[in-house]
Amino acid sequence: MIDRSTEIAGRQVPIEPGEPSTIIFSGGRNGESDRGVWEFWTAAADGPNGAVTRCHVDSDPGERFRQMETGPKAERDLHVAVVSKAKLVRPASAKDVVNWLEVEVHREDALCAGSGRISAKAVRVIRTSDSWTIEPD
Repeated sequence: MIDRSTEIAGRQVPIEPGEPSTIIFSGGRNGESDRGVWEFWTAAADGPNGAVTRCHVDSDPGERFRQMETGPKAERDLHVAVVSKAKLVRPASAKDVVNWLEVEVHREDALCAGSGRISAKAVRVIRTSDSWTIEPD
């Protein structure tokens, strides 16, 4: 049963119950304000893929998706293609978090990613030679 929702593109979108995916960051491109625990959420329309974003712990995950409506062109395009059609906001999967880490504009943030929890399991973000991976911690 879904008892929580958020507003995206002017409509209420259900938030799937469950423990949010979290990663601890030692910093990021915005300095000290990026330090701390961040939740990762996916806005999904149809199928397993969707748009991934992060937000501060215990904040409304829809807020960041709403900001995409007026953000840089790449965010606006993603909003139109995926976020505005979202049927559900769910805790991000490990694959979703890796996809977020690999986005060019998140490079400085990704370098500061450490441990966290995904699907209620302790994990660690690992830099590989050409990408990122998430492994059990």
